[in-house]
Amino acid sequence: MTFKFLVPLWNKHVAFLGCMFVLLSGIGCKDDGKESSNGQYNQAGVLISKPPIWQQDVTGKGTVTTAVSPAYYKDVVVVGGTDNAENDILLALNVHDGSEQWSWSEFDLPGERVYDINNGEYGVNQKDSLWILQYDEHLYALDLSTGATLWTDVRDGYYGVLGVQIVGEHYYTTFDLFEGDQSVPTLIKGEIGSTVHDSIYSPPISKIANYNGSYGSMNEPLIYEIDGEVHAFLTFIEFIDLEDYKEIHYMSSINLTTGKMDFEKTQLGDTSAMPFSQRPVLVGDVVVVNANGKMHGINRSNGDVIWTYSPFESPFDGHLAYAEYKGNIYGVNDAGDLLVVSLNASTGEVNWENRTVGGTDQVYFLNDVMYFSTGHLYAFDTQTGQMLWDFLPEGVEIYQRYGGIRAIPASDDSEKGKILACSFSNCYCFEAER
Repeated sequence: MTFKFLVPLWNKHVAFLGCMFVLLSGIGCKDDGKESSNGQYNQAGVLISKPPIWQQDVTGKGTVTTAVSPAYYKDVVVVGGTDNAENDILLALNVHDGSEQWSWSEFDLPGERVYDINNGEYGVNQKDSLWILQYDEHLYALDLSTGATLWTDVRDGYYGVLGVQIVGEHYYTTFDLFEGDQSVPTLIKGEIGSTVHDSIYSPPISKIANYNGSYGSMNEPLIYEIDGEVHAFLTFIEFIDLEDYKEIHYMSSINLTTGKMDFEKTQLGDTSAMPFSQRPVLVGDVVVVNANGKMHGINRSNGDVIWTYSPFESPFDGHLAYAEYKGNIYGVNDAGDLLVVSLNASTGEVNWENRTVGGTDQVYFLNDVMYFSTGHLYAFDTQTGQMLWDFLPEGVEIYQRYGGIRAIPASDDSEKGKILACSFSNCYCFEAER
């Protein structure tokens, strides 16, 4: 028996419970303030509502719960939805008026859910109109301009993550491949235009503890190119005793162009049961990883820990969803204690913190504003940390916190961009703050 399913399920359950907590706690609730031509503000000067540019029901029947961060190509944005039989679909909407352009539901298995299809990321699994999605061991390549299926494939193994990354003409992801009755975490490289793929790296199993037939689990890889050479920064978990919540976090980095290791199996932190929360982020020569409830800045070349940020009293108090923007790291607690934070990526120093809101799985940026959803749709000034928005949909709806948001830049400098935010029934398109 293997245990890779524990990490994605843990994250999804936390996502639901966290959203309910934020909604029920009343954090960021609307209060009496003032109205202007831009919308309604609360007493603190935070914009709490304004009419959307458009609103579109994306459910033929029932509701949709999605981890799909909407893909964007030219005038089309692609979101999760349902049809009249309550089957999950992908739905392409015109970014200007919300009109439906195409829908897609060519799953290999009945009952597959868009909730599980790409781990809430956007951009990393897209090149121009090509979009590659992963559902467990199933992969799908779609043409975003038409909704056509370009290719599908089923891999012999167990998924470790749901995070395809495209670099150049190849995509990368991880699987736990079976060797007899044992499973080994493996990095996969495939051609973006076909089903051709290879297994290119596995940690040496002679150096990994075997726990009930599993040699651990590899998380979303960070693939990057510097000076014409492609590197893979890998994080993986070695299981020690899951019944006693014990696992060890490791890092490795390999130069995929030369086949040489940048550094091998370097332990990060103490034994814990808190997983790596997402794909690492590269800022200059620093790779930022999040494990055991802490953020670490790692030298990409040798694996040395440059800095550590410990925002929570204990590892079980939470961890962060984070991304890079203009040389800084911005994070919001994915689970546990409320936190919105900006860090200097080179030093780990705190630029600003806000501990009054939080609870999300992805953060998004447009024109020096960070957007995220906790059930409420928030906007923060990236430079000052000032809260700019705190929206709730009308009625009883809440915005999805696991995927469902997209920041869409303007076509020219005379316009503001757009922010797409989806609830469990509708998608709303707002004019961006800037």
